[in-house]
Amino acid sequence: MEFVGDGEVGDLLREFGITSEPEGETRVLFKMTQVNSQEDVARLHISSGPDILEAEADATLIEMPKDKLADSVNDIIHGLHLQQILLFPTECWQTVFDAVAFSLAENEEWQAFETAATVKLRTRDPLLVLPEDLHTIHAFLKALMADGEGAAQSLYISASATPMLIELNPDGAARLAFGSRALADEAAESISTG
Repeated sequence: MEFVGDGEVGDLLREFGITSEPEGETRVLFKMTQVNSQEDVARLHISSGPDILEAEADATLIEMPKDKLADSVNDIIHGLHLQQILLFPTECWQTVFDAVAFSLAENEEWQAFETAATVKLRTRDPLLVLPEDLHTIHAFLKALMADGEGAAQSLYISASATPMLIELNPDGAARLAFGSRALADEAAESISTG
């Protein structure tokens, strides 16, 4: 796992139709618009309750318990055979790291990373995750869903070679956008069988 500069991934995100916009003084929100002129973005929403997520009109809604959301995201990452993923916080990394500190206090791999990441906690620099670190990120996502609170600690997940964007909100919801219906269907299959 390593932090990369916004400039290093900006072109990639734009190529996948992913844009960011500030909300207030501290938040940045990401969204995916049409990737190419051939096909609209396919959307899936996962929610742990009817009042957690305001679903977009064109999204397929899947309901599941909050404690299964991180597992479902992990299933999607593996089901789509993603080799590199990028994580972005809604606010600075400090808010997210604070949320998971207690749950990951005994996780040696996370602790080693967190120590090295100290200089980046006040930034929103993207975090590049390689396959060998996916198990650590799975533990991180589970801790975030268990201990995080509110949109301020939300996290965005994208991929380096696949047009995809996941917004994971610790209140118990996820918004997923894919560059094609085929990708969305494959992700949905990963969720249902995972």
